[in-house]
Amino acid sequence: MQLRDYQQRAVDQVRQMLRAGSRSVLLVAPTGAGKGTIAAHVLRTVVERGGRALFLVHRGEILADVRGRLAAAGMLDTAILKAGHAAQLGAPVQLASVQTLASRAHVRPPATVVVWDEAHHAVASTYLTIREAYPGAVHLGLTATPQRADRSPLGDCFEQ
Repeated sequence: MQLRDYQQRAVDQVRQMLRAGSRSVLLVAPTGAGKGTIAAHVLRTVVERGGRALFLVHRGEILADVRGRLAAAGMLDTAILKAGHAAQLGAPVQLASVQTLASRAHVRPPATVVVWDEAHHAVASTYLTIREAYPGAVHLGLTATPQRADRSPLGDCFEQ
């Protein structure tokens, strides 16, 4: 899939920040800009280098769309962690809703990178509990709305 110019710039900027040592990056882009596609291209590099990823969404209905975006970026070995799906923890990319992962504390797929869709929720207690389970992972947040109504600072979760 050919990225648009602004998407390629975003991929390059995220990669640059990670190479510089950042452990948590918040990608802010407008609705419809293709944040999932941008993340898919970042993750493709992670997986090509032997890494593992966990892509978290705030609603289970989004999982199929994310899987499609990852497939369009060339990442076919993905698994959905969800009730009614057989767990395939060997897949290098796991897709799950925050609610599913929060309710399955015993199932924490390994991840070198955790992607947080709708990352403005990242300061919620459920999200923070999951984040604590991945202290060594790189965290990539995706959002169109980096300001929260309750004024909780996202800087507590993302360095860049």
